[in-house]
Amino acid sequence: MIDFENEINVNQEFEHVFDYLANPENLSVWNYAVDKVTLQSGYRAQEGSKYTVLRNMLGQVVDELIELKQVSHNKIFLQSIEGPFEYRIEYELQKLKENQTRIRNKMILKPAGFFRFFGHLAKNQIKNEVSNNLSVLKKVLEYR
Repeated sequence: MIDFENEINVNQEFEHVFDYLANPENLSVWNYAVDKVTLQSGYRAQEGSKYTVLRNMLGQVVDELIELKQVSHNKIFLQSIEGPFEYRIEYELQKLKENQTRIRNKMILKPAGFFRFFGHLAKNQIKNEVSNNLSVLKKVLEYR
């Protein structure tokens, strides 16, 4: 298992940040490895809804199914259901000031198959890539 955390402060209202993150269809805007996210069942940005994710991994397009597991007043959890490996993405938001929000992102990855052998070696690289994605997210949110 690989787990790590990143956090970033965003100069944007808490509610705006929360609403944007609670809609997984926005992942393709700011996550370089996600090509497309499509609602499969349930209702957009609601607990229990399922989404198909087309992800670019090692030059190949991979199909995944994720579920929005929890949406509470300051937490959002996404869980993979089908795909090359299991993962859980947790976002915890904290209002710092009127127009400033902290995003704490925790990743829990359970690599399988080929990735099981090399996952631990790539932990720091994966953490840095997630951090870069959060920097893009910050820019997207601050300029909306």
